[in-house]
Amino acid sequence: MDKGVFRAKMDSIDDRLWAELNAIRPQSPEHFSIFNNLIVMMTDMGERRLERLLLLDGSLYPQMWSLIYLGGFLSLFGLFFTSTGQAKVQFISDFMLICMIVFTIYLIYELDSPFSGNLHIDPKAFNMVYDKMMHLGAQVPK
Repeated sequence: MDKGVFRAKMDSIDDRLWAELNAIRPQSPEHFSIFNNLIVMMTDMGERRLERLLLLDGSLYPQMWSLIYLGGFLSLFGLFFTSTGQAKVQFISDFMLICMIVFTIYLIYELDSPFSGNLHIDPKAFNMVYDKMMHLGAQVPK
């Protein structure tokens, strides 16, 4: 996922972890409590991974993209009905509005897919957060 693509290798690692977890047979109530915590953590890990995988392709529905493009088109269409009476001023104001619409659509597209594209979150960011948490004294579950 660090390159913005799905890797099947992680699925095999995930399957092996679940197989190891399924092989555990708790012997006492204390072990059963630890076993339950492991199941909760593994389930949580899977849910977080699924959320990241879903974010690879973006999360806006096609209907939302249609509304965004329609709004941009209608704004541009509205430029034909405005007139300042001065060609130079009209050109500058139209150009600024067109640039703003294009920039806004581009920004929506980039922010919709945070793990790919020009504006993306590097895996180093997760490592940096982890290091800062450890520096502040966070406890790693054992």
